Amino acid sequence: MSVVRGYSKKFLTPDEDDADLLRLERMYVAHYRPASELERHEVRQLAVLDWRIQRYSRMETEILTLHGYEREHEQGNETFEYAGAGWGMSHDCSKTRAVQAISQVETRSRRQFLALRARLDFQLEQRLKAGTLLLPNSLTQLVAASN
Repeated sequence: MSVVRGYSKKFLTPDEDDADLLRLERMYVAHYRPASELERHEVRQLAVLDWRIQRYSRMETEILTLHGYEREHEQGNETFEYAGAGWGMSHDCSKTRAVQAISQVETRSRRQFLALRARLDFQLEQRLKAGTLLLPNSLTQLVAASN
């Protein structure tokens, strides 16, 4: 089983690449520069929430696309012509429920993401104001920290 900085393959779907999740996590770590293990854990949670929101968006697109391709199949034709998501949604309630369920989970995940991001943004701002965070191009803070 492949493990990504504490994430197991069980977390990823077969079509997802653990290197992509690791890149996303590194992007958030580079931005927030967590000062403790607790902050690092929260930053990782933020990356996972972002990952899941992106997954839900892909799932919704796949459902809508697949649903729209049923038109020709139902007519006994071997070819599948895209009839549009609206056509498909109006012909099968179960797929409508699938999209609705994905939308609800995505909305909940987005709220969690925004709340956590706001908290991390606040913590980052406080560390910047206190001068406890060294920015890569901040020579004055580097000199002050060495004294």
